[in-house]
Amino acid sequence: MNQPIPDDPAAGPQGPYTHRASVVIPCRNAASYIRRTLDSAVTSVLVHAAHGPDPASAFRIVTVDDGSSDGTSDRIADFAATSPVGITILRNPENRGVSASRNAGAAQGRPQYLLFLDDDDEFLPDHVGSCVHGLDSSPEAGFVRTGVELADPVHPSWYAAIRNTLVINLCVRIECHRFIGGFSPDPNLRTLQVEDALYSSLLFDTFQNRMTDHVTVRYHRRPGNAFDRQYARFSQPPEANITALTPEEERVYPLVFGRHERAAFLNRHRTDVLKRCFQPA
Repeated sequence: MNQPIPDDPAAGPQGPYTHRASVVIPCRNAASYIRRTLDSAVTSVLVHAAHGPDPASAFRIVTVDDGSSDGTSDRIADFAATSPVGITILRNPENRGVSASRNAGAAQGRPQYLLFLDDDDEFLPDHVGSCVHGLDSSPEAGFVRTGVELADPVHPSWYAAIRNTLVINLCVRIECHRFIGGFSPDPNLRTLQVEDALYSSLLFDTFQNRMTDHVTVRYHRRPGNAFDRQYARFSQPPEANITALTPEEERVYPLVFGRHERAAFLNRHRTDVLKRCFQPA
């Protein structure tokens, strides 16, 4: 499907926007490394501002502390106090997961574009500029996806799958994010950590895109993070990892990897949105 860039009935027509773009960063117990992540986002915004028409004030970094217990929000607040780019700090009172956290961050204001960054990864200096220019110059595209630098090597057969299911290398129009319902809060998706894969697949199914091999983000492997948990599998060819699906995977994988199931999911979401829009006050 090549869905035109929508006027979302739940969000109003395209524009006016409150700011150019938001960088949404969910974080949990990231006190020891969140500064590197924030530094990378700020640097990328400043590089773009130095070479383009947008001032740094047109961008907003939105962090969502997802129930941290190590002072992550305090570290962010210290950083924000001297940051040349505005930083909004949201806090979940308990761990709600990356989907709920990203949706909360994306709902702050009405940015024209959304970028996502995880608390242990990095934007390279030209990421923001590449993404903004990509969408500005491709009005038919709903999103831009760039190349990824993997901090640890993987089997070549896995690179495309990893690149195409991450969200740190995405820049998406706010209307498109809202059209597909944002990130699904389905707890089964969260358990299997495939929320990003579904989000990416829905975008691919629904909108035209602009893809570039130019590498603009760095995906880190850190003990216990998603990349680390799957690294043994990514180090081997895909055929070396064929195993029977668990009951949880049997329930969730058709939605994530089946085009017809995704279409039904999206139709249900749009029906719910329209019902809410037109119900009596």
